[in-house]
Amino acid sequence: MLTQLLPPRIDASKMTIIPHKISLIIFGLLLLSVVACSPLVVLDAGHEPSHPGALATCGKQEMDYNDAVVTILAGALGDYRVLLTRPAQAEVAADVKGLSAYLSQEAQLKWPHRKTLFARAALANKNKADVFISIHHDSTAGLWQINNPALCGGKGGKNLAAAFKQKYQVGFNIFINDNKVEPCRSLSLEIAQLIAKRLIAIGRVAADHHLDDCKSCHSIDSRLGIWHQDLAVLREAAMPAILIEVGNIVDPDDEAIISASEFRQQFAQIIRAALAEYFAASHPRRQTTEHAYSACVFL
Repeated sequence: MLTQLLPPRIDASKMTIIPHKISLIIFGLLLLSVVACSPLVVLDAGHEPSHPGALATCGKQEMDYNDAVVTILAGALGDYRVLLTRPAQAEVAADVKGLSAYLSQEAQLKWPHRKTLFARAALANKNKADVFISIHHDSTAGLWQINNPALCGGKGGKNLAAAFKQKYQVGFNIFINDNKVEPCRSLSLEIAQLIAKRLIAIGRVAADHHLDDCKSCHSIDSRLGIWHQDLAVLREAAMPAILIEVGNIVDPDDEAIISASEFRQQFAQIIRAALAEYFAASHPRRQTTEHAYSACVFL
């Protein structure tokens, strides 16, 4: 990003000598102007220590998988301003004064009982983010999980029943809010498609079991693994918002793939490339709405 500020050639004979401190001030102002113009991407690591999510094959908590991916992803998005809804292994800071004001009236009524859930979208809204990305890892209903004493170094663990794998595909999913009155619907779908196509290109498979285990879900694009689900973080986010289930942590084969450092780096680069393509083609402007503003209403 800094290289864009510097001319390709400098003719020393035509340079004006500027005192060192003034030079630093000018450079600092230029840098700040570039940073301020960069899109703000909010990364939400799903769950938290008080609600760590599903358990993987060997008992590892979903939160740990989410934190690992978000940490790598945040480092890969150097071209953007990045805001985390919570640090790794920490709770969401939901006690920020006035934070609930950045939610719909319906969510404000529920705020006292579900602060750390609603605070994720509220933080994005308060900071006028351009994109919201929530990272999760999939599990499966208990009736499809079986104990396997041979797993986890002979200590025993759980894996998906053979009948489940015969009936369904195991892999990733991307969720958006497909409500027809949602102003960010088309932009959220665009981002989901850009990511899903790249994941499939590297051999990832789109999971397809949610029609049977999710009452608020419907398939938008089964080939790309894109779904609607009535999720609070997507419903309340006032900008394009997606939730990615990276893979299934109760399937030993898929868990091994998505836990590998090489895959996580590749996944981060996929998100980076998808965002680069999205921002190159889309420049929504903000306007005041019930959520305090929307990144999806064009002026």
